Amino acid sequence: QERLACNLRIAEMLERHPVVRGTCSGSWLNDPLLPLVSPRLAWVRKLPTENGAWYFRIRKDVDGGALTKSDTRRRLYKQGRYVPMLYICVWPRRRILQWAQSLTQDDVTDQPSAVY
Repeated sequence: QERLACNLRIAEMLERHPVVRGTCSGSWLNDPLLPLVSPRLAWVRKLPTENGAWYFRIRKDVDGGALTKSDTRRRLYKQGRYVPMLYICVWPRRRILQWAQSLTQDDVTDQPSAVY
C-alpha cells in the first residue's frame, strides 16, 4: 500500500510539473533475477514493469546492500550462484500518468493523497 501511495504521489507531482519527463531509480532491487533469489521482493518491480518502465543493467553491485541483510543472498553469492547487479529503472511520465489515470476509486481507497 505504501508503494502504491508513493507512486500516486509521483503521478500527482508529474501532473503539477509538466517539465518532468518521468522517474529514474537505481538499485539492486531492480534486478530481474532477484525474484529467483528473494521471491518476497518480487513486488518491487511488478507495478513499474507492468506499466511501461524500462530497466537497464549498469554493473555488478556487491556493495549496494544486497548482501547486507540476507543470509540466502550472501550464501548464494559465496557459492557463485548469485551476483547482485545494479539496474536503473526508467519510468516515463506518459506511462506513469496512464497507469494512475487507469485506477478506479477502489484501487486507491485508503490512499490519503490520491487524486485519481
